[in-house]
Amino acid sequence: MLAPIVGNPVVQVKAPALLNPRYAAAGIDLEVVPVELPLDDFDATFSALLGRDDVAGVIVTVPFKAQAIKHCAYLDAQAEIAGAANLVTRGDDGQWRGAMTDGVGMVRAMHVAGFDPKGRRGFMAGAGGAGKGIAAALSAAGIAALDIYDPAYEKAIDLAVRTGTMALRRPPGTLGDYDLLINATALGLNEDDLSPFDLAQANADAFVADVIAEPSPSRLQQRAAARGLRNIGGMDMLAGQLDLLFEELAASLVNRHKIGRV
Repeated sequence: MLAPIVGNPVVQVKAPALLNPRYAAAGIDLEVVPVELPLDDFDATFSALLGRDDVAGVIVTVPFKAQAIKHCAYLDAQAEIAGAANLVTRGDDGQWRGAMTDGVGMVRAMHVAGFDPKGRRGFMAGAGGAGKGIAAALSAAGIAALDIYDPAYEKAIDLAVRTGTMALRRPPGTLGDYDLLINATALGLNEDDLSPFDLAQANADAFVADVIAEPSPSRLQQRAAARGLRNIGGMDMLAGQLDLLFEELAASLVNRHKIGRV
């Protein structure tokens, strides 16, 4: 049985290398495989993928997390708030359920690194799929204020309304007022990418979080470390949600068998 991880691109995904040995060790017949889906025909291709008898569940990555919820009969609380899902699994009623674990993983990773977002003030670049999950989780974790900038202002507005945060029409003039700086964009995947924000403006005690997992540490993490700033990256976020992904996909496999699809 397969658990595709779908996106465009998918060359950067780390979940297969981390989850597959765990499934093998547990004797669970499930393999996470990267699958690149077309940008212009996602819905038809994703629907066909969900209809396959050998698909137990799907991990969703950039840029399809918001689109994935259209294929779910229901959503968990985080996915409902975020308006996006990074995990689609079969419920015990046989229907597809959307979940958002990115934000949970990021907040867990912050705590592991010694940073508690409760009562803090943050800035996040990016209001896409990962940003939606992170904003939802930070709101649930009690962040005092979160300002969000995305070049597509309507995306930032939608996310702000969903999570009780603030959408910015333009990047903040200074980062000195923020305790937490988050990159939730794809900036940093390529060596020649611009930085999502200027760390020279950051406070000396600011905490930096990046969703980029390749390279690891990410380029933003490396710049943060050079300035003496505490930081986490995409691999830390993945580690924070790994148990959830493992358990939910395994349960989806069981439910797939129960409904007689295999």
